[in-house]
Amino acid sequence: MSETGDLFGADTEETSADSGELTGTEMELLRALDALYQASDKVAIKKLSRNDRGWAWEPKQGKQDGVYISQELRGDFFPPDELVPAREDKPHIRDMAVPVRWPQAPEDEQRDARYVRYTNKGGETHLTRIPRSLFAAAGPASLVVLGRTSQMPGLGLQAVLVDSASTVYGLLESRFDLRPDFQAGVFDSPADDALPERELDELQMFIDEAIEAVETGRLHLLLQKYAEMPAPETLSNQSRHSWLQQNPGCSLNPMELKNPGDAVRRIVSGIEFDLYRQHEVRTRGAKLIKLLLGDGAAPTVSSMVTRLVRDFSGFYSEMLNASQQRKARVGTGFETHIRSLLDAGAVPYAEQRVVSSLRPDFVLPNVELYQASSPHALVLSAKTTLRERWKQVTMEKRSCPVFLATMDEKVAVASVRKMKEHDVYLVVPEAFKAKTGVVVDFALEPNVLSFAEFFREEIAVRRAPIWKML
Repeated sequence: MSETGDLFGADTEETSADSGELTGTEMELLRALDALYQASDKVAIKKLSRNDRGWAWEPKQGKQDGVYISQELRGDFFPPDELVPAREDKPHIRDMAVPVRWPQAPEDEQRDARYVRYTNKGGETHLTRIPRSLFAAAGPASLVVLGRTSQMPGLGLQAVLVDSASTVYGLLESRFDLRPDFQAGVFDSPADDALPERELDELQMFIDEAIEAVETGRLHLLLQKYAEMPAPETLSNQSRHSWLQQNPGCSLNPMELKNPGDAVRRIVSGIEFDLYRQHEVRTRGAKLIKLLLGDGAAPTVSSMVTRLVRDFSGFYSEMLNASQQRKARVGTGFETHIRSLLDAGAVPYAEQRVVSSLRPDFVLPNVELYQASSPHALVLSAKTTLRERWKQVTMEKRSCPVFLATMDEKVAVASVRKMKEHDVYLVVPEAFKAKTGVVVDFALEPNVLSFAEFFREEIAVRRAPIWKML
């Protein structure tokens, strides 16, 4: 049994999302998605809120029935109001039966869904009469994928639910370029080789440059130009500068900024990720070209096929390294921008200091108080995604609480409550604790704080006055 298993009573089995391997069930899920794409002209994707799942629980949570159909999906995917029949007895209610096939659901739950639009309640629109068993078992932030197989009249759908714990979830995010703050959207049904438009633009620009370099005998210059990615600190600085330009008059001072957690999420998952990908296309592409063409001599079909077969491990290693480095860069950026919040808010801290074999991301207010096991110290760790890795930070406790900053929407309530037993508090973007449209299940848990609450209440009100007296 592992050290973590000893501490927490039992080992948690590694999921396919942890290992990156697909189970048989997930392979079936991929085939269901491919069939949906082939049969559809449009694809709608909705990240399930708590209410989108709570109606299926026992006992039922909330007043909502079925999945809420947000504005992004109405009129473009689902029909506009004027094409949905109004009820004779209640003309403000427009509804229609929608034939829909759920390949994951049992036969006794296969039936026409009901699309109902309450025109007297603003945007209130639901898709009801859907398989309860699928939604009752779905984890936080799971995705429902709807393929439009026919349009009005006679709207028809295929539907697949992708659980947030599945490896397929990440594949779906990549295929449709879904960002962490994604809620709902409509897309053209993808071809087998479909890529997001902005990624295609980046690829084509580099392809044109690479072709010219090969044709003119200047491949070595291209390889030199894109030999290395910019340093993580460089990309983080550029992304912060870009955010400040987009938000004139704002600073990253968490004591003043309305939603500092949302700002960090936007910088890390949006701006910095785009910057990283622009450089990644060129750096990784240059390394693959070098593997394929070698010394830059005029390529032949024979030479390229030979290199692809004989040097397969090199190509595989390069792509695996690309995937791992992308995840690592996101985590590094997250830590960097949390440091920016600490600096901008004049919060005292020590970073990445080794204490008795421990190396917390941040110790507040100083390492001396932490070494003395003072309850007035605290640990602030940063992890973009959690799963079972939150257990690692409990090792960093020295009679003080641990605050764990994350952008992970997929954490189960049971895990959050387990964290509380070990004096671990989550620090999350403000959007996670919004009054409406909340995706996470843990928004109301007492050990979950927004970034604003962490800085303005936990630090400024509760701890800073004590630190000044020490």
